[in-house]
Amino acid sequence: MTLLQIQYFRAVARTGNITTAADELYVSRPAISRSMRDLEKEFGIALFRRSNTGLALTEAGCAFYEACNDIQARIDGLETQFAAMKERNRHQAIRLGLTPLTGTAVFPKFYHAFRDTYPGANIVTMEHSHEQARLMLEDGSMDASFTTHTEGLSENVGSMELTQTQLVFCVSAGHPLAGRSCVKISDIQNEPLVYLSEGMQREKSILKRYRQIGSTPNVVLRMGQINALRNVVSEGIAAAIQLQGSIDDGASVVGIPFHPPICFRTSLIWNRGSEARPDVKAMLDFAQKWRTSQ
Repeated sequence: MTLLQIQYFRAVARTGNITTAADELYVSRPAISRSMRDLEKEFGIALFRRSNTGLALTEAGCAFYEACNDIQARIDGLETQFAAMKERNRHQAIRLGLTPLTGTAVFPKFYHAFRDTYPGANIVTMEHSHEQARLMLEDGSMDASFTTHTEGLSENVGSMELTQTQLVFCVSAGHPLAGRSCVKISDIQNEPLVYLSEGMQREKSILKRYRQIGSTPNVVLRMGQINALRNVVSEGIAAAIQLQGSIDDGASVVGIPFHPPICFRTSLIWNRGSEARPDVKAMLDFAQKWRTSQ
């Protein structure tokens, strides 16, 4: 197994189509097919179910996909870490991490308010997964990060709850459920859903709700970027379950709360060693005051 095979496998698993994966990676279709066959031969087990409509992951394929995502996350983490180190050598700045969803749902309001108070503040933002953020906060290559996942933080990482939010069922404005004030999981159990390609921590809470009615989410697509996911929803191709305010604008995409609500806390976590820096301390003090106004 090689890193190139992992890259090929993740593309095929995400798209469900060898031709699409080959086009996405700018390689030949035979190269992708041969790589998938070699992987299955190496492991001695089928990773895909093949049909006229495309490829679907087997149980073993799902397990391998999760493992490949973990490997890729660590590689991406190293790349981000080295880029952050390079940036730090160039000039000192507050290195602030964002996930795709906190970057759209929370950060813009916080950033504008902070810059109004501290117009000279120098902030460098980095998009990452929760796992990458923890690694970078631990080793000091990141100062702070927005997150909805604070379980299991080490003593080297501080945490401050900023806002409370909830998951909403996001549909196009023309969807039959768009006018509803709330939905239950039983109302949407057969609705086709689009998820982000990298599994989000909130998926566990969603899955738990589905299992309570003896069902599982009907995930038909996974997208690599939040903007692409928003477009899929606005065009009525599939619905999504996302943090309120992340993709629902009330116009092309409508966000419908769940009953009962699926609530989450958005927090700021930080490397405690960075507290000694005046600029980071100023941001933490500001965050403490800002949270009370939300």
